[in-house]
Formats: sequence, C-alpha cells, structure tokens
Amino acid sequence: MDKKMNKHTMSEVFDLLESLKKTISLNPIKYLPSKNEVEKVENALGVKLPPSFIEFWMKTKWNYISKMGMEFCSISTESNNNQTSIIEYNNELRSKEEYLYPLPHFLIAFNISAAIDEDYSCFDTRFQDVNGEYPIVYYATDDLSYIAEYDKETNALIEIDDLICIAPDFSTFLYNCILNFMEREEKIKARELVTIQQKKRG
Repeated sequence: MDKKMNKHTMSEVFDLLESLKKTISLNPIKYLPSKNEVEKVENALGVKLPPSFIEFWMKTKWNYISKMGMEFCSISTESNNNQTSIIEYNNELRSKEEYLYPLPHFLIAFNISAAIDEDYSCFDTRFQDVNGEYPIVYYATDDLSYIAEYDKETNALIEIDDLICIAPDFSTFLYNCILNFMEREEKIKARELVTIQQKKRG
C-alpha cells in the first residue's frame, strides 16, 4: 500500500507542527471561523466541509507556513485579513470565461499554494467516508482532456474519470506535506554538512 494513503489524524499533524516551531515561520491569523460562519460557508458551497479542515482552522490559528510555501483558503464568506475565502476562490475557478476546464461542482479547491501551475488540491465531495472526510485529488484547469469529456459547444462537463487521489483525507494530506518538508530539510542539512567537511579536508 502506498505510504501516502496511510491515514493520519489531526493530533499527529499538531505534534509535527509543535516539533517544527523553532525552525519554521508561522503566519498567525486574527480571524477564526465561528460555527455560524462554518454553516454559512457550507450552505454557500452546497456541501459539508470535512471535520479535519475545520479543526485545522479552529486550532492552528495560522494559514501559511512561509518556509513550506503552504497556504489554505479560509472558512469565510468573504476574503479578508490577507485570507482568501474558500467560496470566492472556488467561484473564480468555476468561471468558464477564465479557465479552459472550469472546476467541476463536486470538487472544492482549498490549497492556494498549489495553484502556481494551475494544478489544484481539492476535496472530492462525491466520496465521503463515515467520518465526513473526502479524498484529496489533483485537478488541472489548463489541460484535463485526458480524464474529462466536455461538450464542444458549451464546454460543459459531461464526464470525468481517473482523478489522481493524493491522500484519503485532509489530515493525511497535511501530515504528508509536513513530513515531506522535514525530509527535504534533513537532506539539505546533510548536504551542507558534507560540503563543510570537504572544505575542512581540502
């Protein structure tokens, strides 16, 4: 079984973040969503947000790790305080005027930092587990012809298949992102140590 599909909890995520506090820069946020705000956002999106994503926003009090380059949409009806509303973000991605392959209604994009190459990390709301979690998939708004069929005249989505699943849920996705970052940092430190040792010998 692929290791990235081994499930991890938000408790494990918080433990990882705690261990990284001295080595990464966190961008604290002033705005935290209330239960009422969460309900408004869910009503606007037409789906329930995964509990792990809500817990992330309720407990971490940050939305961006500068060294990791990770930034997530906020659970808010409007963008504010340098935070991008998940509603506004998804409405934009569904625009047929802006994108060749607009975001389908069943996908909810949440990872702003993954959008540089027009590849988006999304909740696939077609598949909800018993805990209310959705699998995380990749979606590309620039070229999706290999997995999707669109009406040539209206550009409306007819069928979509074979989306690449990158994690079984949000907490596992976040855990893997942080773990990958830690592993990269260890490799960088190891290379730096080798360089220092070579200079000393040279």
